[in-house]
Amino acid sequence: MLVDQPTCTVDLECCGGAHFLYRALGAMSPDVQLIPPRSVKPFVTR
Repeated sequence: MLVDQPTCTVDLECCGGAHFLYRALGAMSPDVQLIPPRSVKPFVTR
């Protein structure tokens, strides 16, 4: 689970469900960020 992991940054692409996850993960991890869809392209690894 995320709670058991060492401190890390969680980046989420802004979409319909991201705001729900942002609030839920924000309670567990201090470093949660929403990033715009344009900025997601560099993170895609396929």
